[in-house]
Amino acid sequence: MPFSWLGSYPSVFLAMKATRVTVTDIMAMKSVTEITDFTVRVLKEEICTSAFFISPVISELIKRETQNLDIFPLRVVNTAGLPVDAQCANVIGKVSNKFGVGYGCTEIGFISMLLVDKTEDYDHYACGYPVSGTEIKAVNDDGGIVPIGITGEIYVRQRDRFLGYLNAREKNDFCYSQTGWYKSDDIGFIKQDRSLVVNGRKSDIMILGGVLVSPSYLEGILKKHFCVANAYIYPVRDTQMFQQACTAILVRKGKTVREDELQDFLVKQQGTYSDSFLANRFIPEIFMFFDTFPSTHSGKLDKKRLREEIQRRMSAP
Repeated sequence: MPFSWLGSYPSVFLAMKATRVTVTDIMAMKSVTEITDFTVRVLKEEICTSAFFISPVISELIKRETQNLDIFPLRVVNTAGLPVDAQCANVIGKVSNKFGVGYGCTEIGFISMLLVDKTEDYDHYACGYPVSGTEIKAVNDDGGIVPIGITGEIYVRQRDRFLGYLNAREKNDFCYSQTGWYKSDDIGFIKQDRSLVVNGRKSDIMILGGVLVSPSYLEGILKKHFCVANAYIYPVRDTQMFQQACTAILVRKGKTVREDELQDFLVKQQGTYSDSFLANRFIPEIFMFFDTFPSTHSGKLDKKRLREEIQRRMSAP
């Protein structure tokens, strides 16, 4: 009986012919710890065999000694709705036997899916293979298809899709090409095996001295450093560069790291990629280090509060 946070897709459960376990008001809970405590209790009481969690709950479960509970491992743990870091795959063998990731949007539904049973088989931001009846391509700013492994905007075309936004002709014209391709505003690339990796939003791209820079692209690289628990890049106004990237680093407990070490790490890591969409590489100059990041009640990064703290530090004498 799957226990799931994925509230807007009842068709998923109808297709699975499974009983769905829900709560009346999870938003009343004040922290991811409280949500996880409740989740574990429901999993045990309802004898659930699979689950659909948001990634902060997965991270919390990984930190706990869940293997001591007789409800674990579950058959499978799935997630969607947020970029999925590779560390989430550590649920395998501890919380579940398998780990699944879905990628999609409200307008289309599921676009691609991935299911793995080995931690090492999941890479950062991997979204798996297109579901049946789905075409995916990555394009450059001119709409041309980019080569395999090169980052571009993700376009999707399906047999079944929504008819358009109500009373929003301009948005419809912008989001859909004349040949039926939906412009996702996500950036990513298609691997040699035809699987999809989504590593950011095109609308989030910063303009630094005329160079297009993806915050999530750089954040993903920084998170690979063994001293970095999380990273967030926020553009601040700059008279010369138009925007300057301020990099907030959540340091792992018991670790220390300097900004020059992270800059060197970025140089080495980016040197391993060949990328046209983000060809002009950029190394942030402003770093701020944190022991904790603010979070919402559901465990997601509270970007608004973090931006306010960044701005406060930037304006401090």
